[in-house]
Amino acid sequence: MALTRRQFLKRSATIAAGASVAPAMRWLPGTGVSYAAGPSDAIVVFVQLYGGNDGLNTVYPLGGTQRDYYEDYRPTLGLPNTVPGLSSWTSAGFDTTNGILSVGVDGSGSEYALHPAMKAMHDIHLDGELAVVPGVHYPYANYSHFVSEVIYYTGDPVGVGGFGWMGKYMDLTGFASTDVPAVMLGNDYNPLFTPSSASLFAFDNLRNLRFPAGTRTAQRSAAFGDMYAESALSDSGLFPELVGIGNAGVAAISKFEEYYRPGSATGKVEALMVDGDGNYQPYNSLVYSSPLNQETNPGVVNNGLAEDLRHVAAIIRSNVGARFFHVATGGFDTHSNQEDGLYHSYLLNRVSEAIGAFWGDMKQSGITLPGGYTGYETDEMASRVIIVTLSEFGRTNRQNAAGANAAGTDHGRSSPQFVIGTTVQGGVHGTYPSLEDLEDNNDLPMSFDFRDFYGTILERWLNVSASDIGPGIGKLFASTPVPDEYGDTYTAYTPIPFLLP
Repeated sequence: MALTRRQFLKRSATIAAGASVAPAMRWLPGTGVSYAAGPSDAIVVFVQLYGGNDGLNTVYPLGGTQRDYYEDYRPTLGLPNTVPGLSSWTSAGFDTTNGILSVGVDGSGSEYALHPAMKAMHDIHLDGELAVVPGVHYPYANYSHFVSEVIYYTGDPVGVGGFGWMGKYMDLTGFASTDVPAVMLGNDYNPLFTPSSASLFAFDNLRNLRFPAGTRTAQRSAAFGDMYAESALSDSGLFPELVGIGNAGVAAISKFEEYYRPGSATGKVEALMVDGDGNYQPYNSLVYSSPLNQETNPGVVNNGLAEDLRHVAAIIRSNVGARFFHVATGGFDTHSNQEDGLYHSYLLNRVSEAIGAFWGDMKQSGITLPGGYTGYETDEMASRVIIVTLSEFGRTNRQNAAGANAAGTDHGRSSPQFVIGTTVQGGVHGTYPSLEDLEDNNDLPMSFDFRDFYGTILERWLNVSASDIGPGIGKLFASTPVPDEYGDTYTAYTPIPFLLP
């Protein structure tokens, strides 16, 4: 891929790797603000549900007044609160051996359950390792997919973009510009992680981690490495962009081969995903016994999210320095035909099975690797990992059509989110939003501001000082002091006890 000098400088430290669909790696300058350093081994895996997941059918009420309103709003989309009502999911092949998937009661004493297709995540709940945080959203609700995603990435509901809050965290915790602490499974870098003075990888296939593309890769790579190293030695006061480009280039050249090496050699991450002939494919199983492997777990067969999480597991166990990950799956914009053919059920089942399998891998200890493998993490990793879900918004409480196959839900407001970890406090936190108190758009009211949700992870998992989280100017999160039309504001950070201090 040829670049003019103008393009080369304009792209700053983004390096295109591969011949067509390229992984992204970006360097951006930091702000110079000092934040507390996180634990050296803390890992966060973000799982994003694109399209605005229907939270009310992901965690739904089982009884009382909440159930009465739920049944009124969703006469055909409503989910069962008795075991006989599970027959549709049982006959469709879903594992319903846990019965109604209760996750316990909220602060008001009302009981809630996971969607019937989410047994794998319910098993995590039974182990006390699944926290349900209902009603997560922000003041000044926006119903645009794009704008709402940006809001979630930046932590600023009334801004016009800006820096990703995880990018700011990474920028201010001591990562060198040649480090690669974050990996996104996808074709583009996610704004959640920018800016970052460290480098970022984004790919959906390890083969994309080749630079430069074409023949004579080793010789050309060495030549580019020399060029980037020379750029990194420039005067940072006079040529900060050149220094950034150089450092990011050095990171790319040095790190790519830890992940993937074309030809007869094998990269360290790649080595965990080769077949019996030593060949890598993105759908390959891991070379060790794992619930992420298709041969032993039907729930991850043809499951793209599980495929991405298989790569995440390989990266974590390869110990190549990455600690923050983003994976995603789509299809949640269910305006119509939401359960036609159990559509939404299958979406949530794939999410549940993929997360359950990945978490099972992280909890394994004493992994046996083939001969010749050294420097890998073979003991349990779950004590170092938390999984966090996000989706740009929830959906309306009322279904928008009468027919069982035609009914859907429209763009809404708050939605429950999940946190999984060995140190989380399991169960439902706080009080589920009242279904009686409908807002103008048939929205579910907000229980928790998303800045408290993510701030809790920053403070209690990544060891950021509460005073640095904000909200306010120069903090990780902005404030929203003027009440929106529902009276919601955000002027102080309050942790949520799904993680203890």
